[in-house]
Amino acid sequence: ILLIIVISIAIYYNYYQKKKYNKQLREINDQLEIINKQLLKSNLEKENLIGIIKGELNLASKYVTSLLPVEYKDENINAEWIFQPSEELGGDSFGYHYIDDENFAMYLLDVSGHGVGAALHSVQVLNILQNSTLPNVDFKKPEEVLNALNKIFQMNHYSGLYFTIFYAVYNVKTRTLCYSAAGHPPMLL
Repeated sequence: ILLIIVISIAIYYNYYQKKKYNKQLREINDQLEIINKQLLKSNLEKENLIGIIKGELNLASKYVTSLLPVEYKDENINAEWIFQPSEELGGDSFGYHYIDDENFAMYLLDVSGHGVGAALHSVQVLNILQNSTLPNVDFKKPEEVLNALNKIFQMNHYSGLYFTIFYAVYNVKTRTLCYSAAGHPPMLL
């Protein structure tokens, strides 16, 4: 009889422990389900935000690309180029245009780093060059253009961003090319 009582107590204790552990497991399971639902919701929100960011970066890339010049050809100039974009938005750009009837400007610049900051910095410089908007600067003189750009774009005012540039002016009447480079390798002739 003592053995039956001991076995009964053991069975009851085991049953009680299992019931207690099962209750704890259900509570933990319920908590895990709540956490899982929160994670799923967070992942959906993250994917949505990533989609928005990718869309914005794609628009920024298209905008920067739209600023590049069209291929150009006349009796003096033949400007052709190939654009192979990288996966990241960056600060590389170039341009060319006639300053006047005789002088054709061409420029190539590369802003340090990648991303939106580099692209915005590049667009700012490109707009200045395309529109010849440096005050008191003769855009037919590359050294004046680069000196003026250097004075404006000090890297301590632009979050450490800097750019290298090659700027040249070809005079179609005299068939001379004047150029300057600031940290950029010279063009091959």
